[in-house]
Amino acid sequence: VQADASAVSGTVASVEFWLNDEPCSWDSLAPFNATLSALPPGRYRLVARVSDTTGNSTTTPAVNF
Repeated sequence: VQADASAVSGTVASVEFWLNDEPCSWDSLAPFNATLSALPPGRYRLVARVSDTTGNSTTTPAVNF
């Protein structure tokens, strides 16, 4: 999974990936990636939380699969 991220102020410090409301990965270098492997069959909800160097953060809309 890859996320494009940008910051309005400062620069992007990290991107945290959350799967079904649990942290599953984070990346501090662009391109921001997470590897999801060996997931059992089921329904999943993935979001990315972006934090910048000034302390701001935002969460993406969920992707359900």
